[in-house]
Amino acid sequence: MRVLIVDDQPEVTESLCTLVRDLGHQARGALTGFEAMDVFQPGRYDVVVIDIVMPEMNGLEVIRRVRLLDREARIVAMTGTGLDFSEVLGEAGIRVAHKPFANLEQVADLLGVSSAPATNDDTDLR
Repeated sequence: MRVLIVDDQPEVTESLCTLVRDLGHQARGALTGFEAMDVFQPGRYDVVVIDIVMPEMNGLEVIRRVRLLDREARIVAMTGTGLDFSEVLGEAGIRVAHKPFANLEQVADLLGVSSAPATNDDTDLR
C-alpha cells in the first residue's frame, strides 16, 4: 500500500510514516497542504491521511483539492482536537480518525489493513 501522510507537525508525520513502514507499506510525508498537492497524483497513493487543522492550507482544503483531482481517492481525515468532523466528512465518504496513534494496531485500523507486517522492502516513497 502507498500512503501519503499530511500533517504540519514533523514529529507526527515522521511517527506515522515509521509506523506505516513498520506495517510493510510505503509512506510519504508532507508537512503542508501545498507540499501534499505538489506530490499528489491520481492513482499514486492508495490512501491519503490528512490532518484537518493545519496553517495556511487546512486539511479540508487539501481534501477538496484531492477530490477535484481524483474523485475515487481514499482519504482519511485526522484530528487531534475535540471537534467531531465525522458527520460532515462521513457523508463525503471520508473516515475521521483521532490522534494520537501510538501503536501498529491503531495505524493498521486507520489504514484498514492487518497489523501483521507485510513483506515489502521498498517502504519509502520519494
